[in-house]
Amino acid sequence: MSIFYRDLNHERIQDRWLEWEGHRHEINLLISRSLADGNERNRAIVLGAGNCDDLDLHYFCDVFEQLTLVDIDALSLQEGVSRLAPELLGRIELLGSIDFTKLDQVNFYSRFNDLLQRKAHMSEISSFLTQIPSEIVRCSLLEPWKGRFSVVISSAVYTQIFYIHVLTLLAVHASSYTTEEITVLIDGLKTLRDCMVKAYNDLMLYLLEEDGTIIAWSDVVKFDEHSPFPEEQFYAINNEKERMQFMFDIASKQGREAALTGLHDLHGRLHSEDRQFACWIWPYSSNRHYITFGISGKIVKGHP
Repeated sequence: MSIFYRDLNHERIQDRWLEWEGHRHEINLLISRSLADGNERNRAIVLGAGNCDDLDLHYFCDVFEQLTLVDIDALSLQEGVSRLAPELLGRIELLGSIDFTKLDQVNFYSRFNDLLQRKAHMSEISSFLTQIPSEIVRCSLLEPWKGRFSVVISSAVYTQIFYIHVLTLLAVHASSYTTEEITVLIDGLKTLRDCMVKAYNDLMLYLLEEDGTIIAWSDVVKFDEHSPFPEEQFYAINNEKERMQFMFDIASKQGREAALTGLHDLHGRLHSEDRQFACWIWPYSSNRHYITFGISGKIVKGHP
């Protein structure tokens, strides 16, 4: 599975580092606002760091004494930090080949693919998808790092954590099932996806020290040549609050479900008094842009 995500990490244009400068700046602003109380944060972890094109690692090293970067694609992590000076590399820990869903620990993808290859009955596949969450809950992940971080950061993970890969597997075998069966199957996968996304939020809390800060951002709405961003309407709005509401309205109608599920669930776990929110356009490629939402705050006391 890491090969699949490595391909995603390298779906890039040559000048992406330069094209994403504004995107990194918005991330830095979100982090700065999130840590504006002046409390010392010595240790941070970034989940979904990938090849670090959207991370200003020099800024991160200025803010945090120690930094842990985590991704399923170990090679991309190594490439992402290769341009750093040795003195900064000494403060950065890399954790590669980490599947945040823990699905690799229960051999989900091979089992799911086997069911599709032998054209299993829909009831058998549905039962399999239903039992996966109970299998995963018995698996451990990043146990040595439990409660060790003053800041836990999630870098555009929600939309990549599960759904894209599994739909790719399904597409190969879709002709073996009726339209009605495919609908039932996709509904079951969506339910499992939402479970994986919320479990990922649990993981962020698991890694966070008491009174620590969570910071997350995600691509929410995609715009391309087929569905262009309504620039004229957006820039005709002079009030920043109204612009934000305009973005919310678009997201509610066109937003990527995994991102909305993850951000909504995380929003409900954060204390309202110091919760921060941000929104910006991520120029992902020459023909694809995303409305990106960022959120941060401290966890409500006693939240599971």
